[in-house]
Amino acid sequence: MVTKITQQLKMLFSLSLILFVGQVAIANGGIEVSSPAGVAGSYYGAASFFSGAFAGQAGELVVPEDTSGMPEFGCYPFSNDLTGKIALIDRGGCAFAIKGINAQNAGAIAVVVCNSVDGNPFQMLGSPALTIPVVFLSKGDCDLIKTQMPGVQATMLAPNSDENCISGSTITDGTYTASDLLSGYGTVFSGSSHGKWYKYTAATEGLLTVSSCGGGADTRLIIIPGDDCGEVSDNILGGNYYVSQDECDDGNGNDVAAAAAILTSAGETYNIHWDNAQDSSGFEFTVALGALPALDATFTVDVPAECLRRWRTFCLG
Repeated sequence: MVTKITQQLKMLFSLSLILFVGQVAIANGGIEVSSPAGVAGSYYGAASFFSGAFAGQAGELVVPEDTSGMPEFGCYPFSNDLTGKIALIDRGGCAFAIKGINAQNAGAIAVVVCNSVDGNPFQMLGSPALTIPVVFLSKGDCDLIKTQMPGVQATMLAPNSDENCISGSTITDGTYTASDLLSGYGTVFSGSSHGKWYKYTAATEGLLTVSSCGGGADTRLIIIPGDDCGEVSDNILGGNYYVSQDECDDGNGNDVAAAAAILTSAGETYNIHWDNAQDSSGFEFTVALGALPALDATFTVDVPAECLRRWRTFCLG
């Protein structure tokens, strides 16, 4: 009963709760190839939700070996020692996180996963947090790099600040300015290409209000609970998030921007994500945690008079 009431309160006090299930889109991160000269340059892709910290890890790109007959997929424990190396693994055969875990267990300092189909890479979902960075590159980029292997030397490139779940800034109550959403590919849902990420940890139970009304752009807001990006990934897959758009009157009768209010639990982190599904302009937004409003509820119970007279016995109606 308590759980059901809590769920109803969340719906009651949310200014916007849209059950939106979108295709996960692309995010940023990548590698800088230093040699050989034929493939030297920057290759940008998508840092995973389960990635460890990007700290400029550098080493040779190496394809895994195992006894499966398809070692390039990295789905089984590696037989080669990747200590100090960056694993280059193809998409397919198993979950992305399994590839990362196998590479980490083999001593790899980082992982590059290659798309197996044409098109942009996307932000890989998964919950096991790794200590090494994992990035997803396009098929075209990987095909080019593979022509010069072995011997390709690369350095991991970190996502830009606020442009990916793992690089989101920690914020508290206040007013913030988000720059133009024109770079980073740090989106979560389809219909957008770039986004911003912020992390807010609630000090107490209460009502968290996030709003870009009057902030200067037509924004879309997504709030996802999760103390780390692996948990955020699980919540996305489970549909545990809030989406808000077209909540504010611009003064001309048009509904624009976003505003949401959600119940919080003390100590829980909420990931505030804005994307450019509707507008790429910079904007201001406010964040405030307030007390829960009083709930004035009246319950009516039908009790037959006979039950009131027979107070010493059970009355089933």
